[in-house]
Amino acid sequence: MKGDAVIVTTSLPILRQLEIKDETDGKNFLKVQKVLSDVHYEASTKVLLQCKSRFWEKDVGNGGFSKTDQPIGQIHYPSKENVVPNTKRAVIVCYSWGQDAIMLGSQPEKDAVASAVRQLKNIHPQIEEEFEVGQVQAWSRDESAQLAFAYLNPNQYQYALETLLTTDTHPLHIAGEALSWTHGWIQGALESGLRAAYHIFCKYEKPPSK
Repeated sequence: MKGDAVIVTTSLPILRQLEIKDETDGKNFLKVQKVLSDVHYEASTKVLLQCKSRFWEKDVGNGGFSKTDQPIGQIHYPSKENVVPNTKRAVIVCYSWGQDAIMLGSQPEKDAVASAVRQLKNIHPQIEEEFEVGQVQAWSRDESAQLAFAYLNPNQYQYALETLLTTDTHPLHIAGEALSWTHGWIQGALESGLRAAYHIFCKYEKPPSK
């Protein structure tokens, strides 16, 4: 496929593995490839646990989260506005990052769910009787992501973002949460997509005829 420009929205770990040929300015495009290999990405794992009732509300109230020193990381509680009406059931979420996420996400799903329930029992003993079914989302094992989100080192904010956002000498426009100031959030991905579209408009659209 050939074109004047292309917007790429894959995660940077996947983009790094794609074969891309630039016929406009190979030297500057090498800088882009170097940055793609340098940008730090974080692992993240979520374990979703469906429970018979929202038993945790007696302890922590409506919504919010708890932080733990266990591999499950944070425990996120749904607010009443985000549960199915006329049911007592709800989903409690364990959310971990980094080494803990890799450790939890590398287990078979059945084992990871059992591990999360076992750890959660130290904080909410009721989970043993209330738990029904669980599911795991480990972004490090997700073929469409291959890690969760960009987590730039302090010195990368200047040279990495500047290099990836500079498109004067090549037709590749990269978009996604990694190309924003709000890494890991949908907001950042949307802002980045709008910026990429605007850059293409400014670069390739001719001014309207008078």
